[in-house]
Amino acid sequence: MMRHTVRLATLAAALAVLVGCGGKTSGKPATVSGKVTLAGKGALPGGNITFTPDSAPDNKRTGQIKGDGTYSVTDVARGEYKVSVETASLKGLSSAPSIDMSGSGAPASKYVPIDAKYSKPETSGLTTTVNSDPFTYDVELK
Repeated sequence: MMRHTVRLATLAAALAVLVGCGGKTSGKPATVSGKVTLAGKGALPGGNITFTPDSAPDNKRTGQIKGDGTYSVTDVARGEYKVSVETASLKGLSSAPSIDMSGSGAPASKYVPIDAKYSKPETSGLTTTVNSDPFTYDVELK
């Protein structure tokens, strides 16, 4: 009986710690969507956008930027985020037109260089607070 009580108390303490670790990223997860544009040049035609929570940096969420600059990231906890955008993963891919397999009708992604500062959450200067579901966050890179 004593072992059962100790195990139950340990489980309850661990659960309290896990729930408490959510910090400002609690509540029903959201879908974040929007459009990434380059100042004066229109839509960023590909890359990845990442939302890194201030309270739990290892719990980041990433979504693909489509050829028309739009993106959608699911399962994003509510809270404050640093946002980063990268296109280097597309560098070196064929510049020939490719087929959009998502069925969205959006043009296929292609590499466009952007300032390297945007690729890291610490240097991008991009922040947002996800507070609703769905949540829209448009990004303009300068």
